[in-house]
Amino acid sequence: MSRKYNAKQTKENIITTAVQLFMEKGFEKTSMRDIANTLGISKGGIYHHFKSKEEIIDIVRKNKANSVEVHLTKWRETIDK
Repeated sequence: MSRKYNAKQTKENIITTAVQLFMEKGFEKTSMRDIANTLGISKGGIYHHFKSKEEIIDIVRKNKANSVEVHLTKWRETIDK
């Protein structure tokens, strides 16, 4: 039985793994090869989804900023009640 490829899940796995490695080793010392090896995929598999490490960290920053904004909005709504 073949596994169905899930691009969204693969991207999420790459981001999650990259963040873990960035925290452990630092952004500059983490290579795309490190991320690929940790995931057990090829570097090409990562480059299929992301142009660079910088693109990955930019997505992480945007996601965190959006998360903070959502929490602040919910907090403001509770205060305004």
